[in-house]
Amino acid sequence: LFPHPREVSTSLVWDKIQEPDVNFEEFVELFSKTAVKEKKKPLSDTITKSKAKQVVKLLNNKRSQAVGILMSSLHLDMKDIQHAILNLDNTVVDLETLQALYENRAQQDEMEKIDKHIKSSKDKDNAKPLDKPEQ
Repeated sequence: LFPHPREVSTSLVWDKIQEPDVNFEEFVELFSKTAVKEKKKPLSDTITKSKAKQVVKLLNNKRSQAVGILMSSLHLDMKDIQHAILNLDNTVVDLETLQALYENRAQQDEMEKIDKHIKSSKDKDNAKPLDKPEQ
């Protein structure tokens, strides 16, 4: 059925193809990526930014994580969600997403904690912002 290896023609396609002339300098110029040197920030900047990122967490860890994952998975702006709910508009936010938001809505005790924090920090200049799930 199969020819003996010695009977197979030794003429391969690769033997017949001619190697193209390549200008490697032009090739490198067209397709290389220039390395960007990463700037190291001064330690003082890092300390200042870490202080600025401090947020108030009022939800328990499990609840906060669940809400945070839901919000990041939606890839929607809070204004779009608010508009969809207030105007019953399901063109931007589909009904399945609205259902998920409804099922993960804030509970009464959570809202009381959030309202209390907002009222107590309303006039304070150094008040820490709420974490994303609380927002």
